[in-house]
Amino acid sequence: MIAVTHVPELNILRVKEDGLEIGASVTLTELVETLKQCIAQRDAHETSACSGFVEQLRWFAESQIRNFASVGGNICTASPISDLNPLWMASRAQFNIIDCKGSVRTVFAREFFKGYRKVDLRSEELLLSVFLPFTRPGEYVKEFKQAHRRDDDIALVNAGMRVFLEQKDDAWSVVDASLVYGGVAPVSLSAVKTEAFLKGKPWTLQTLQGALQVLQHDIIITENDPRGMVEFRRSLTTSFFFKFFLWISYNIQQKTQVFLGFPDSYKSAVDPYTRPSSKGVQNYECPPNGTTVGLPVVHLSAKLQQKMCLVVMILDL
Repeated sequence: MIAVTHVPELNILRVKEDGLEIGASVTLTELVETLKQCIAQRDAHETSACSGFVEQLRWFAESQIRNFASVGGNICTASPISDLNPLWMASRAQFNIIDCKGSVRTVFAREFFKGYRKVDLRSEELLLSVFLPFTRPGEYVKEFKQAHRRDDDIALVNAGMRVFLEQKDDAWSVVDASLVYGGVAPVSLSAVKTEAFLKGKPWTLQTLQGALQVLQHDIIITENDPRGMVEFRRSLTTSFFFKFFLWISYNIQQKTQVFLGFPDSYKSAVDPYTRPSSKGVQNYECPPNGTTVGLPVVHLSAKLQQKMCLVVMILDL
């Protein structure tokens, strides 16, 4: 048995020109701190994926867990409701795998997860590191998660989404897209038909409507799904994509001042919302005069009981 916590090769955390190299034993807390540094120091268009991971990890377990849990452990668990695996897949992440002879092979995250709790690792191999590429100009990555409660809860449905847009005059078209959902199948699932539909399409309201139609038949949750809440979870798959489409559209409109056809009334779907702390109020009413409710009124039988006690004491004497 080997504790991998302090193995140097597994604790690499290196910022490169084209991306971030993350050792498999790097803790989630260390990962978040490095991602935040990248966001602060690099151009905004390069760190869209970094922002997605930071926001998703914000709601991941508690700090005690994030301080100890490793990147590789979270990946290789291959949980179908993993908060991070859909993001690795959508962000074009690459997993570096090493065997006992020192040979290293690279697998894209989209190809690493083979089934329920099954990954592309042989018995003599382990996950060495993860390479997260920086995003390109026109490339956007976004995270989504819906659970029973916001903090420290498993997802009903989560997702990692990415789109790469190309501008031609005042129009934008889709070069590449990746939509990955968790909590809808035994493994994190890519919406391959919807991704194919989006490629080459203009970024317009008509494309959004068409993609939503395809997505309904692309990600299917069966009626007898053991996790239940089927209708609600189905609605989440489409609502996540709707919010993703709007989020990118308003980003483009803000940067280029080009109106893409989405009215301001839609913007509430993508505005961040932070629930304020709960507050409690207790009201005490003063009872009106002439009533015994709430007043220290002696019970009618109290004086009788007092007299009986005196009689007993006298008889005893």
